[in-house]
Amino acid sequence: DPLEVERRLGIAVLGVTTRWEEESPPVEFVMSKAAQSPLAESFRALRTSLLLSSPDGAPASLLVTSSVAGAGKTTTAVTLSKALAQTGKRVLLIDCDLRKPRIHKVFRKSNRNGLSTYLAGGSGEGLLQKPDDDRMVLITSGPVPPNPAELLSSQRFDRLLESLKNDFNV
Repeated sequence: DPLEVERRLGIAVLGVTTRWEEESPPVEFVMSKAAQSPLAESFRALRTSLLLSSPDGAPASLLVTSSVAGAGKTTTAVTLSKALAQTGKRVLLIDCDLRKPRIHKVFRKSNRNGLSTYLAGGSGEGLLQKPDDDRMVLITSGPVPPNPAELLSSQRFDRLLESLKNDFNV
């Protein structure tokens, strides 16, 4: 219950999404293939809450995380990215799950060269990938590395984010 969450934690709830029980389309594609569904509408409402969450509009970056597997992190990140892109914003979606990545599977993209290869010293060639939506760009996770926490806390990651921030709205 959103009111209970707000009362107990003292933080605002930006949105609540519904469950997707259908097999087709895959849940990550409801924004484009089931745009009139309650789930798509709940993500549009979440998008609106984010856009109105501060006087400057949506935050420049968002982190979707959870402490448990299967909580919907990938679904939320992909669907919210698509919802934001539908407003005309340029959206960069980075798969920082360097243990059990899935975004490359959702978009059927290569994961041979991705965030982990770049952070481990790779050139960055082919790092940015385009899904069907021309307002979105992806960085897949790359191969699962032995040291994900060290790569994500590196200065190289900070520099990558800094170098990309002017090219994207979110």
